[in-house]
Amino acid sequence: MKQINKLEQELGVALFTRTSTGVTLTPAGKGFKGYAEQIVNLVNQALVAAISIAASAR
Repeated sequence: MKQINKLEQELGVALFTRTSTGVTLTPAGKGFKGYAEQIVNLVNQALVAAISIAASAR
């Protein structure tokens, strides 16, 4: 949770609404989530490409 709090501080927006029964995404959190998912997918694609290139160079 410390990393989420730090991210929220850096962004200057709340990504989650915290209640005694749990957490939900704020509108800003929902928008951020879409971009974060795209970033994770791109990183995974880059890793696969790098491994593939390295394997074919052997």
